[in-house]
Formats: sequence, structure tokens, C-alpha cells
Amino acid sequence: MWLYGFKGGTGSSSRIITIDSREYTIGVLAQTNFGDRDELVVAGVPIGKEIQDLQPIFRDPRSDGSLIVIVATDAPLLPNYLKQVAKMVSLGMARTGSSSGNSSGDIFLAFSTVEPTFNKEYTEMNWKVIPKWHLDPISKQPFMLRKKLL
Repeated sequence: MWLYGFKGGTGSSSRIITIDSREYTIGVLAQTNFGDRDELVVAGVPIGKEIQDLQPIFRDPRSDGSLIVIVATDAPLLPNYLKQVAKMVSLGMARTGSSSGNSSGDIFLAFSTVEPTFNKEYTEMNWKVIPKWHLDPISKQPFMLRKKLL
């Protein structure tokens, strides 16, 4: 597995964020296998083009690759909010110079570990949910965690 011509593989990162005095954890697990060296961008600088002398012995000639990212949180999010969080992963990876090829296997999933509460008779189920206007600190985390993953 490669990542911009370097050794790739599995990596993880997490952060604790605070919303309205409550702490939540966001964790990201990534399986990387993509990118040519000259595509690598760090902080807006095309670093990959400057380090061509550090090429690997083997280079896979295929332009496709794969990126699988799982985002887990204990924040109470609705399914459509989790979908938005998963979309932020691709935006974060694009900032590193990545693009998706025709046959690349890119998968981004997000889930929450929050469970509903029930009344005594188990006839009613209640979900606590963070309102959409507080979603920005959460949806930006997969985007920001790319720095730690790479």
C-alpha cells in the first residue's frame, strides 16, 4: 500500500470537542492506498514535486487506488448529519492533492454510538440530537484530522 509514493496503510486520529459545555469525541480510521508523489500538497505547497529524489523502488503504474475512512463519534447526530460529516472527509483529502480515479475504491462512513432512551414500558423511544446550527465543530473535524492521518 502506498500514500503519495510513501508507505501507506492504516492510520487513526481523534479529537475531543466541546459543544455547549459537553465534550464529544470524534475518531477517524483511514486505510490509504492512493496518490502519486507529485500530487502531494501540504499547507497549500506542492511538496511532492520538490521531493522527487525520494521515489520508492516500486511504483504501481495504475492511476487508481483506494481510500477507506470510518468516522466514529459519541456526539448525538441524526443520519443526515452523519452523511454530512462523511462528505467532509473527501474535502479534507482533496486538500492534500488527492483526486478520485475512475475505478478508485473510495468509501467514507460515519456513525454515532449514541443510543436512544426508553420509557418504563418501552413504548416510547427518545433521541437527544445536536441541532444543525451546532454541527460545524463536528463536521469540520474529519476535514481537520487529515493533517494527523497523513
